[in-house]
Amino acid sequence: MQWRSVYRVIPVPIFYTDEMADDVGGYAWLGAVWIRARYANDEGLHQHELEHVRQFWTLPIAHGLLYKFVRRYRLWSEAAAYKIQMKFPNGNGVPLTLVGAATHLRSKRYRFGLTVEQAMEALT
Repeated sequence: MQWRSVYRVIPVPIFYTDEMADDVGGYAWLGAVWIRARYANDEGLHQHELEHVRQFWTLPIAHGLLYKFVRRYRLWSEAAAYKIQMKFPNGNGVPLTLVGAATHLRSKRYRFGLTVEQAMEALT
């Protein structure tokens, strides 16, 4: 386990585990983050999940409901997190590219049904 913070004052525990769906590298729930153990050195992924924690603390109760039930909000939340992730290196020292982020955003997991163009537009 590791500790980070958001807004410089809110502590965020980060747990490293492989106990998650096969197609997930990490996730945030409430004020905590879980990251697959092999991504422990992926700063981009850490920052992506920390952005979701910031979103949670901005709208503590509403964020989870909006994320689950409002497609447009979920797209905004994920696009914002991927935009931040692209600014930081992954475990190999290379940041996620725009095409890579768009590919992730098009994942069936998110249920957006986006074209490549739509995904790239959401990220720019």
